[in-house]
Amino acid sequence: MRDLLFLVHPPSYFNFIVDEVGNYGSCFQVENASTERIAFRIRTNARHTYRTRPNSGFLGPNNRCLVTVELRPEGKFDQKHRFLIQALRASPGETDRVSFWIRHERSRTPKWILAARWPIADSDGIYAHSRHLSQIGALRRENEALRTLSTNLTRHNKKLLAEIQVGSGIATCTVFLLALCSLAVTVILTFIGVNKFDMFKN
Repeated sequence: MRDLLFLVHPPSYFNFIVDEVGNYGSCFQVENASTERIAFRIRTNARHTYRTRPNSGFLGPNNRCLVTVELRPEGKFDQKHRFLIQALRASPGETDRVSFWIRHERSRTPKWILAARWPIADSDGIYAHSRHLSQIGALRRENEALRTLSTNLTRHNKKLLAEIQVGSGIATCTVFLLALCSLAVTVILTFIGVNKFDMFKN
């Protein structure tokens, strides 16, 4: 283990995830496991399919770098796609990562191979998963709007109740009834929003 130069987390494969608007991406970490400075680079057998950031760099002893992988808009996933991570020891004076790897293009380098895994499709296929997440995002925003409305109504209720304390006669009854109606609306909206979100999320 003392000759181990670097590690990759996760070690065997990484899973793509899809965001609310249907973009696919993932990430992994490259760790310098040595006591020396290293240079690393990432290659793939489908470079026109993915965007990797960063695709090379330098790491000090025991440091890590987060690498993000995005599927290009025109890219198409294939289960045979692989990502090759290479690393070499680098002197403190090395700063140009491009020229470093040009000089060491034919060097025998320690390497690590990662496989990519696509999100698991549900009964309606992979795009249904994307729609599912988009709907969850919409429900989150709707729920937040309902909470804001509930807060405003609660504030309005307090104002009406304050008026009740100084009012009298018919005006007092009217204000009191308005306060009760407003409170009922607040409770109903909050209940609908929370339960609608929880039901969809489950």
